[in-house]
Amino acid sequence: MAAGRAAGRLWRLCNLLMAAFFGLAAAVQVNDPDAGLWTVVYLVPAALTLLVSINPSITDNGVWRSLCDLHSAGCIVGTIALACSLFAYAQGNILHEEEGRELFGLVIITTWMSLCRSSANSVAFASLQESTGWSSLDCCSCGRPLPLCFVAVHLCEQRDASILANAL
Repeated sequence: MAAGRAAGRLWRLCNLLMAAFFGLAAAVQVNDPDAGLWTVVYLVPAALTLLVSINPSITDNGVWRSLCDLHSAGCIVGTIALACSLFAYAQGNILHEEEGRELFGLVIITTWMSLCRSSANSVAFASLQESTGWSSLDCCSCGRPLPLCFVAVHLCEQRDASILANAL
């Protein structure tokens, strides 16, 4: 039971840190020629993850889920467009290109929002903790680091056992 509370606090802390990350990413857009667009792209997930850090059960709310889905869909479209552009025009390391950094930001947003959205599929975070066997704050009972376990839980919730087996 204590491990479930610790996992719940960890989930809230992770969302608070990601809200701060997205907020800072929005703040550094001031010198960008299309700053208005990218500020909104980062502020929406900042607000959504801040809400999750305050109240994790918000992910069951229809408005929260709709905003999350709509924003994620836009980020996926942007990711595809930027990837096509980079494939056609990149001269070297994609992180040296502005579009490459923007693409990476969209991937981070989409991944984190997917994790938050999938947390709504659990009845409670404590049941998620029990089903994955988390025994400490830094790793799960299988000995894998938590980020890999987040991915494994997401894949498990999507009922894709073959990918889960390959990932572990």
